[in-house]
Amino acid sequence: MQSQARTEDEMTPDPLNSQVTPVLVDRVPLFEQEGVRGVAVRSLLRIDNTSTAAERIVRNELEAHPEWNEFDRALYQELVFGTLRWRAKLDWVLTGFYHGEFSKCLPAVQQALRVALYQILMISKIPPQQAIDSTARIIERTRNAAYATALVGILRAIARNVGGIRYPPPDQLAFHFSV
Repeated sequence: MQSQARTEDEMTPDPLNSQVTPVLVDRVPLFEQEGVRGVAVRSLLRIDNTSTAAERIVRNELEAHPEWNEFDRALYQELVFGTLRWRAKLDWVLTGFYHGEFSKCLPAVQQALRVALYQILMISKIPPQQAIDSTARIIERTRNAAYATALVGILRAIARNVGGIRYPPPDQLAFHFSV
């Protein structure tokens, strides 16, 4: 029996939150073509959608990529663990700049934006434009060029206004310290 290829428009129930989300299993390997950042996005998707520990997923990816040099291996680990560590802050910033509900984005798009924003806000050695360009290619593979262009505009706006980002006020301690 021949299996049919799934399209990004097919829908399936998400067992984690009982929402309907697009099937991305067939498209996840495409992220590999985007190098370390694409593999980081794929790893974050796996962490969110499986019960496997983040450390195990990272270790498996590092073993699967012996061709990566020391810098690539360190960057991959920093992107995955840093994005997980700062997820609340990244989501706070993205929600403020995103037009619509960020929580309703495709999971792959959310993770790609988080990885890019983590690079923009937290890693000074990577130029923001490099993070934005790689994210655009990942999002194009997930959706289309027009969608990627719109999201790249959001990332560029954030990169231009890093110093002006408004975080929760100190009198809202729970929000202030979580972000």
